[in-house]
Parts: sequence; C-alpha cells; structure tokens
Amino acid sequence: MFKKTIQLITLGLFLVGCKTIEIEQPIFVDINGIVRGHNIGGYDSLMTTDWEIVNISEYTITGWEIEVEVVFPDTFYVNGVEPVEINDTIPSALYFQHEIDISPDSSRLFENMILFRQNAETLFPVFLETNAKTLRSWKILEARGIIDQN
Repeated sequence: MFKKTIQLITLGLFLVGCKTIEIEQPIFVDINGIVRGHNIGGYDSLMTTDWEIVNISEYTITGWEIEVEVVFPDTFYVNGVEPVEINDTIPSALYFQHEIDISPDSSRLFENMILFRQNAETLFPVFLETNAKTLRSWKILEARGIIDQN
C-alpha cells in the first residue's frame, strides 16, 4: 500500500511539472512561382526546375513551397529500346526553399531546385530516366510563401 501511495504522489508531481509544448504552425501568404527553366533527368537524374519567386504579399517571406502533381506516361521507352509499362502519378510533390528573405513586391531566382516526392513520413527526391518521354505532364497545385512568426 505504501509503495502505491509513493507511486501516485510521484506521478502527481510529474504531471504537475509537465508543460504542454505548442508547435507553431507556419503562416502562408500568396506568391507567384514562374518557371524559368526545367530539366528532366539532368543533374543526377533528378527533376529540377528554375523558379522565379515573386512576393505579391505585403509581408517579407522567409520561405516558399510550390506543390505540384506529376503524371508519368503509361508506356515510355528507356534509351529508345524496349517499352516500359508504368502508370504512376505523384499527386503531391514539392519544390521548396526556406531561410530566405524576399521583401514585398520583389522577386528572386532559384536555380536547379530539386523536386521532392511527399508522403506522410518523409520527403525524398524524384528520380527520372534521362528521356524526354519520361514525363507526361505536371502542373502547379499551389504556390505559397511562408512568413516568420517572430
């Protein structure tokens, strides 16, 4: 009985001493993302894009994210030899850059930005064959700037 009382008192002191830590969610603002260059299968067989980011908000942005959808063809030819069957859509892929400063009504060019595939656990690069027929289409779903909350 004494041991259980000590355990309950210890648990009570522990719970009183614990604090809830709140994680700040990012604040997003509108930006324009303009493609200035696009390379499929170039640098390390990654899909890279040059983005001009235009800050159209009234805040200085400290980061940006552009979400895209990528669709691969049902059949494509690797090195023009044999057809490879593939039916893959990446519904949520991401270009991003953080720890920057772009003031309102100004822009900045970001070259060779690597496309990252998103899933619930992590981000990982999108690797492609060095073939112009590898990609059927891609489109921008959302472009957003991030502002510092401090």
